[in-house]
Amino acid sequence: MWAPIVLLGLGFYFLTQSRSFSLILGIVLLSHGVNFMIFSLSNPEMGQSAFWDRIIGAPDLANDPIPQALVLTAIVIGFALLFYLVAMLRKLEVFFPGGDLNLMRKEDD
Repeated sequence: MWAPIVLLGLGFYFLTQSRSFSLILGIVLLSHGVNFMIFSLSNPEMGQSAFWDRIIGAPDLANDPIPQALVLTAIVIGFALLFYLVAMLRKLEVFFPGGDLNLMRKEDD
């Protein structure tokens, strides 16, 4: 149960850094930490499938498929967000070489 907490802590740490790569890494670690926490709080039991025991008539032995579906959807959305952020970072590198977010703030002033 410590792994989601470590991922969330590292994600918040990287979000506070002034580098654009650290910002992206923080967002990715936060999304993976939340996904892992949702999945671990759903209390999955080892060796049990999500659907098979419901088909053969023993629904008490099956895991709940809803948290698994939510986590899978969140992973797909997280990868789409990651690719969008990487594309935006590549475009920002043209205008602000080095990826320092403080330089972007100084340009606005």
